[in-house]
Order: sequence, then C-alpha cells, then structure tokens
Amino acid sequence: MNKGRLHQFIGEELSIWWVMIGIILYLYGFFLRLEIFDESYIRALTINQWDIVFSLLNDIYLHIFIIQIALLFMSIKIIHKNTSDFIIFRAGNYKKWMLITLKEFIFKTIILICLLFIVNLLLIIGVPKSLGWSVFALGEGVNDHATAILSVYVTPPIWALILHLILLGINYSLCHLLLSLIYLIFKNIFYSIGLAVFIWLLSVISFNWFNGNFAFLTMANFFSLSYGTNSYDNIYSPVIVILIYFVFTLGIYLFVDINFKRVFFKLEMKRKRSYHD
Repeated sequence: MNKGRLHQFIGEELSIWWVMIGIILYLYGFFLRLEIFDESYIRALTINQWDIVFSLLNDIYLHIFIIQIALLFMSIKIIHKNTSDFIIFRAGNYKKWMLITLKEFIFKTIILICLLFIVNLLLIIGVPKSLGWSVFALGEGVNDHATAILSVYVTPPIWALILHLILLGINYSLCHLLLSLIYLIFKNIFYSIGLAVFIWLLSVISFNWFNGNFAFLTMANFFSLSYGTNSYDNIYSPVIVILIYFVFTLGIYLFVDINFKRVFFKLEMKRKRSYHD
C-alpha cells in the first residue's frame, strides 16, 4: 500500500465514524459483561470467555439499533456513490456492478467485525479461558442465555462462533444485494432508502410480534444464532434459510442482467435524440 492509499484509508475507513461505533460497542458490551458477572455470582456458577463473546454477538438490541442501522447506512452510501449510468455501463453488466458494490460493502463489514473482535478481546480480559462451554452455560436455570442455548446444540464453542459469523455475513450481504437490486430496477436511490427503512422496521416489528410459523420472517433469527436456534430448534436452520434467500436474490440479478445491453442501448438512443433536439 503506497503512501497515498494509506492516507486515503486512514481518512475514510479509520474515521471518527468507526471510533464512535467502537466506543458504543465497548460500552454496550461492558454493561452486558456486568450483567453476566452478577448472574454468575448469584447462581454461583463459573463463566468463561464464551459467555461474554456470545452475549455481545447475540444481543438483538445491539444488532437492530446499532449494527444494522450502521450497515444499512453504509450500504446506501456505497450504492449512491456508484449510481451514475457511466459507472454501471463501464462495469459491463449489472452483475459486475453488483459485485463492485458488494466488494466495497463486504470490506466495510469486515472492519465492523474487526471492531467487534477488538471489543471482545477487551471485554474478556480477566475472564477465565476455556476451549469448552462454561459451568454457567451448562448449568440449570440459565436457559435464556446465549451460551446456554447454543451449548445444547453444538460443541465446541468455536464452531458456534464460525456459524454465527457466517450467518451475519450472509444476512448483511443479502440486505445490500436487495438495496442495490431495487436501485437497478427503479434507477432511483430513494427506493433503496425506502427499502432500507422497511428492512429496519421489519426487524423491530418481527422481533416483537412474529413467532412460530413466521420464523422465516423474523429478522432476529438471522442476527442472533442463539435466537434463531431457539426458534427453529436447530442450529443450522437459520443459516440454511438465509442462504436460500441469498441464492434466490442472486438468481434475480442474473435475470435482470439479460436485458442489460438492451436497456443501455435505449438509454443511449434517448440521449442522442435529446442532444439533436
């Protein structure tokens, strides 16, 4: 990375925006950590680092009111930055344009995941370490905690962590694909903004009202592995369902791509007529 790109990276990616998100994540995680300490003390059950890590990663309110808002905002910003017809046409087809925006979105998502990793490292300082589940997670009467739910379905904990990261990666990539697809269909960024607002409202409403037969519409199932596992009674179902949505959306992109040249040919002819008029 040359000096110019390094300055650009520092200026754009390591901005005050990310610092603020990091501080919010740490403060939120710190209070979650205190709650776990209090509960483990009352129950006289030993915790380990997995209780802290999964408590933060599976917190629904953190995802809906902080992480999801931040990622939806970044997705809209990326799409808006690449909305000119020249940029889309230069990409060669809709699929390549989608991959360009998705690549940029994934890069920013990785930064957020790195922030979560750093925050978790800070939060587990002084906490007992183990490769397995804690006595707290396996104890009786702790059924509503993330590790208590996950420990019933999977071991070792590292596999649950990998599944959770896969779930989040597919989920947020799907949200970006939907927002960019809506832009390609309507050629208006405000439709994408409207969809982003709808996705967020669906997350809030579905978390509070949907259950049972509506598990496939409950966004919380795809933010939190423990929540989704509890809803589907299977740790792999949330990942499989969101993966099906993702593949279906990619299929729509391939269909839209068929008419790419025809659409831009008409656009070019329209511009030429306007120029001559």
